[in-house]
Amino acid sequence: MSRLQLIGAHITGRLQLHYAAVEIPFSLLDCRFDEPVELADASLRAADFTGCRIPRLSADRLRVDGDLTLDQLVSGGVDLFGAQIRGDLWLTSARITGNGSGFAVNGPQLHVEGGLYAHSAQVTGGLNLWGAQAFTIELTQALLSGEEEHPAFRGDGLHWFASGTVHP
Repeated sequence: MSRLQLIGAHITGRLQLHYAAVEIPFSLLDCRFDEPVELADASLRAADFTGCRIPRLSADRLRVDGDLTLDQLVSGGVDLFGAQIRGDLWLTSARITGNGSGFAVNGPQLHVEGGLYAHSAQVTGGLNLWGAQAFTIELTQALLSGEEEHPAFRGDGLHWFASGTVHP
């Protein structure tokens, strides 16, 4: 199967995929970005940003047919408002620090058909899952902290599906 993979690259310009349809899975592993990554309204097969350093990942209304992997991501923020992930969302060992202008991880109305896994993640500036849905959510050994204007965790209307039942 075709796949795009970059390992250890330094990307100096913006990666802008607004409204793009990327038909092959891609992996950008241990890459460093000088500018934010912009995936708003994009449609991806699968994306892996394991170990990347990104000033901000903007992915509102992103659609991913498979997994979105942000394991070991170091970022100033992740925006996933209304994103649709048909696989899993991986945030294992991620280090996300907000800049005070919004939640560090902002995922209101996020829909994950698989699981949201954030084992050992550190989120400074709050995790917003208002109105989100997922099959399972695991925040084991995660450290969430808020700021003056944002709680460490916001989950109003959060629903997860386990054992065939819906949990509010």
